[in-house]
Formats: sequence, C-alpha cells, structure tokens
Amino acid sequence: IRETGERLQADGWEGELIVESYAVSDRNGVTIFNDIGKSEGGYLPETRLTLNYNEKLAPIGTHTVDTIRLDDYIGTKDNVSLIKMDIEGAEYAALIGAEQIIKRCEPRLAISIYHNPQDYWRICKLIHEYSKDYRFAVRHHQNNHLDTVLYAWKEK
Repeated sequence: IRETGERLQADGWEGELIVESYAVSDRNGVTIFNDIGKSEGGYLPETRLTLNYNEKLAPIGTHTVDTIRLDDYIGTKDNVSLIKMDIEGAEYAALIGAEQIIKRCEPRLAISIYHNPQDYWRICKLIHEYSKDYRFAVRHHQNNHLDTVLYAWKEK
C-alpha cells in the first residue's frame, strides 16, 4: 500500500495516505489473523466458519493483530463520505464498530457481502437499523457470486 502511495505521489497525486496496522472490528483489542501465505489475503478465523477451505484458503500460520473500532479511530474529528470494505468476512463486525460514523456522517457504502452467506441479508438489515433512509443496490463484479458488493447511499 505504501509503495502504491509513493507511485501515486510521484505521478503528481497530492493526497495524504495514512497506513495503520489495525484490523477494523466491533471491538478494540487483539485477535488472531489466519495467514494464507499471500500478501493480498488472510482472514480472521471466526469470519470464515461457513467456508469449505480449499488449498488456496487453507491457513499456513497465524498472527496476532490489534483490532480497533472505526468509531474510536475516526471519532468525531473527521467527516467520512465513503466507506469501502472488502475485508474477508469481517465486514459485519467492522460495520458494528462504525455505527456512530454511519449515523453522523451518512457516508456512501461499498461493502463486500460474498464472504459469508448471511451477509447478503444481515448487512442490509444492520445499515437499515442505523438509518431507514439508506437505499441499496447489489452488483456482482464477476460472473459468479465472488466480488459481490452491496452499495448503500442516501438520496440528497
């Protein structure tokens, strides 16, 4: 991520990139993170209980990682206009930890829902509990269920 930020800045991007070593969750603390031996992936064990593991997703080791609620990390200091999550099945817990941000800032949301079958309905329900004014759309970004994203927004 840092290398990508450096390349963007070299190409003239003037934004600020902050990389934090946290897993977002519904609680602050620590948790075990399964390592699958690939830089682009891994997962929290409790987020993949319904998955039949294949060789690609079988954990080869574990790491202890710090977790933080987005509500605590962001607090009330910043306005959040977009929350995008593809965090390998931890989306539901992370959205619980972002309740106050969602209620206060009413950001647009792009949330992956394909990691756990129950996320297809429970994430919509959770967001709707935060605000009945959110509208929803679902898009498959592949020709199967993978990369299925729930989009949520409020009409302005």
